[in-house]
Amino acid sequence: MKTVIIDNDVAAINHLEYILEEIDLTTIVSKHTCPLKAEKEIIKIRPDLIILESNFKEIDGLTLAKKIEKEFADIKIIFVTSHQNIKIEAFELNQVDFIFKPLEKQRINQVLKKFTSNFLMKNQETIPLISCFKNFKYIELQENDRINQIDLNWRTKHAKEIFAYLITHKKINVRKDVLIEMFWPEIPLKEAYHNLYTNIYFIRNTLKKSGIAILINNNADSYTLNLKNVKTDFEFLVEKIEKYKDVDIAKLEKAMDLYQGHFLEEENYLWADYKMQKYRLIWLETMEYIIETHRKENNIHRAIINALALQNIDPYLEQTYYILMELFSELRDFSSIKNQYKRLEEMLKEEYNIKPENNLKYYLK
Repeated sequence: MKTVIIDNDVAAINHLEYILEEIDLTTIVSKHTCPLKAEKEIIKIRPDLIILESNFKEIDGLTLAKKIEKEFADIKIIFVTSHQNIKIEAFELNQVDFIFKPLEKQRINQVLKKFTSNFLMKNQETIPLISCFKNFKYIELQENDRINQIDLNWRTKHAKEIFAYLITHKKINVRKDVLIEMFWPEIPLKEAYHNLYTNIYFIRNTLKKSGIAILINNNADSYTLNLKNVKTDFEFLVEKIEKYKDVDIAKLEKAMDLYQGHFLEEENYLWADYKMQKYRLIWLETMEYIIETHRKENNIHRAIINALALQNIDPYLEQTYYILMELFSELRDFSSIKNQYKRLEEMLKEEYNIKPENNLKYYLK
């Protein structure tokens, strides 16, 4: 990890540098006795780790750490301090640990191993995604296309929904009074604001414990999100569709695995209905394109696999049954045609109390 040391004592820097060289888990790229000069350097070189003395004349170490984190949420910070109460003061910081004076090699090694282990894991070819398809979760899309879900422990239902709302409205300032009206319209305003601030604290704490580099910036009358290197699955999927459509059908097909279900369908958030319809139409159009492309290339089996995937996610979409019956008819798989027709009859009767418009004999010709 690229490491910057900031301490007002040159002898202390040299002692720490000696210990770090012995441990051999970091690369020291810069050393400073002036925190203000160090801050400018950090913006240029973007280190992975900062080892920071907590007391300076020019600026308080905690204040400097907060400024750095506001710019780079994923930078790790180790405080070197003799003040035990700094743990309470620095509680709101995301990636932070403490080394108390006098410096001990064993303790430094312990902290560095924790940070370097996380660093190596994070720097594998993984893409962190906030996922909204089917339900609200955090996933990592790994190099081998595996989707690794990381559980987030939400303190309250409101905390989860507020964060989901902020994520899906991340390009705008979300006004506090709008959130109040959405979640606590019938209680006294002072109490409502208290509930809002408490749930924002819960969200920050959940993100911190999960190591997710997302910042919630508190403005006078609104909140804004800084997602840093974290993406949203719905925007990521649209990017992949635009990139691979008409270019690489295999990669386009693989990208559609992200669509595990309709936008926040299991969360039942009323405000999400518009986005649910929007991304459902994008998904449906793309799946139909993939199926038709395979069909034109006479790759009927791949067309059927994708049609079944479409039907699995949206079993009440009538056209999927007709698509599958036509595909199975090309293979002269009459048993599967009859099975699809039977499933269609059952679905229409249960959901709409109607019968299919087309006759089964049409597909058995």
